[in-house]
Amino acid sequence: MSRKQKLVFTSVSLTGAGVFIGVVLFLSGGFMSPSEIVEPERDWRPPTLSDIYDPFDELDAHMNEYIWPTDITTIMTSVFGEFRSTHFHAGIDISTRGQIGASIFASRDGYIEQIGVSPFGYGKYILMRHDDGFATLYAHLDRFDNPVDERVYEYQKQVGRYSVTMNFEPDEFRYNQGEIIARSGGTGSGPPHIHFEIRDRNNNPVNPKMSDAIVINDRIPPIFNRIAAIPIDVQAFVNDRITPVSFPAVAIRAGEYVVRNPIRAAGTIGLAVDVHDRNNDTWYRHGVYGMDFFLDDSLLYSLRYDRLPIEHRHQVRVHYDQYLLSTGRGRFQKLFIEEGNVLPLYSRREHGSGLINTNDFEPGTYDFLILAYDFAGNTSTLTGSLAFNGSPITEENFISPRFDDKPLVPFFESNLHFESQTFRDILIVYITHPEFIEKPTPMIVRQGDSITSIPFISGRGYTHQGRLQLQPSTESTMKFKYVYNDTVYTHTEHIHSIQPDKTGEIILDDGNLILSYDYGSVYYPLYFTTARIDTGDEYY
Repeated sequence: MSRKQKLVFTSVSLTGAGVFIGVVLFLSGGFMSPSEIVEPERDWRPPTLSDIYDPFDELDAHMNEYIWPTDITTIMTSVFGEFRSTHFHAGIDISTRGQIGASIFASRDGYIEQIGVSPFGYGKYILMRHDDGFATLYAHLDRFDNPVDERVYEYQKQVGRYSVTMNFEPDEFRYNQGEIIARSGGTGSGPPHIHFEIRDRNNNPVNPKMSDAIVINDRIPPIFNRIAAIPIDVQAFVNDRITPVSFPAVAIRAGEYVVRNPIRAAGTIGLAVDVHDRNNDTWYRHGVYGMDFFLDDSLLYSLRYDRLPIEHRHQVRVHYDQYLLSTGRGRFQKLFIEEGNVLPLYSRREHGSGLINTNDFEPGTYDFLILAYDFAGNTSTLTGSLAFNGSPITEENFISPRFDDKPLVPFFESNLHFESQTFRDILIVYITHPEFIEKPTPMIVRQGDSITSIPFISGRGYTHQGRLQLQPSTESTMKFKYVYNDTVYTHTEHIHSIQPDKTGEIILDDGNLILSYDYGSVYYPLYFTTARIDTGDEYY
């Protein structure tokens, strides 16, 4: 990158600890200056449950009129709603046993509305529109039916490129149900297979297994692997830790799993599970159809993969826990609905459903039950208990150290190690000592005119954790002081934030980098730090 750069955030994707809505890069002297930024005409507001669910309440389609789109196998290797790194899987994958050239049939009467050709993504695909407005999509094709293939080849020669998208009129390429429209291949991504989707009138993906004709050999119940308990607020702890903790799900018998020991919790927490399914025809792991979460017989959360909004498929990283994903600890589906989640998957439950505030309960042990379903009706249970016994932080943890007449030394000049990270709207700090420490003193933090102490969890070891509630300001300079062996160690850090209901700019590197964002650029508050990395003649 050269100097004087502008980043403009305008539409949704996921980055770091928050959710960005697409990134467009403008270099200085290029396309946009601060005076040219157009303000939105209306204030941003979070969507209501009606906004989210009303377009998906009715499914007035003839779902049982679809047929299986090939005769090579009935083996399903991926199901609707599975995790992909940038989106939910919007259809099903059908095995061709590695072969190319299997017949692909029109699943219903209709016409080819669009074809696409690309070396990436869907590869070669067909979008077929049906008389009721619904559509089917067939992807990773080797070739189209001859008349279509010839049209595509001529158009590619005309425009001089391989990658093309072509739209057709309803009377150009009509096919009856069961007629061959293409041959299977391996274009786009992955080994040879068939990707098949059903879409509603607004092109929103519909679970193909809602059709009685899209059935597989499946007598295997879902498999629970792990459960994670996630601290949500600055007062929350799980087993005296302030970051998510995972626990194994122990199989008792097929379809029955337990967490052996009670999970100790304080503050507001959420649960998330690592769970998968299988069928009898393949060893591929795939996703479940639905889940329910009960605490002492009260239903707190419900999930069903029936339909997905095409414009919000990337919210897969809001549905799964981002911290556990980004730290390489696995794919855990949350059993709670966070602010900003606009997926119509949760039976009209409000944001915050599934979260547990232990302060609302008497101290004691409470039982939980999680049910996981596949579309064939196989069910598994995961049971365990949560113990609510208060916070490990006591008044002793808040006793402030004295700084009088002690030398000041920056952390980077010492044999102590300071590290921080943002976790939701919390700043977590880590202090690593060169020797065994049982009870560190609190760290003092100044933000503007306010002074706060960060207590560390009483424990034994070299590294200790503390945390601080972050404030929703565009830029916050935080000055840390920590006393150790009669020396005051110091550190300064700049925390930036982007809020869902704000429009603004963040100016970095003495004005050489500007981040500009609009209302709704994030689904929930994004807090981050920045660093400049020198790479010789240029820096990034």
